[in-house]
Amino acid sequence: MRKKIIAGNWKMNKTAADAHALVEAVLKVETDPAKKQVIVIPPQIYLSEFSKYTQAGFAVGAQNCHAMPEGAY
Repeated sequence: MRKKIIAGNWKMNKTAADAHALVEAVLKVETDPAKKQVIVIPPQIYLSEFSKYTQAGFAVGAQNCHAMPEGAY
């Protein structure tokens, strides 16, 4: 059986506080690491902040930044 991958990439549509609240809510959902891999993909400017979630079993990815204040670019 394949391992399911659950990835969240919110582009530039959340503040750091909003993003932390989202990840904390996901942390409360019980997941079996043998069956699922959770990947959090914050904007690059928050990458070091979100790397702490790797200790909770999440993988952390990065995305690029844009000059616009928010949105999917």
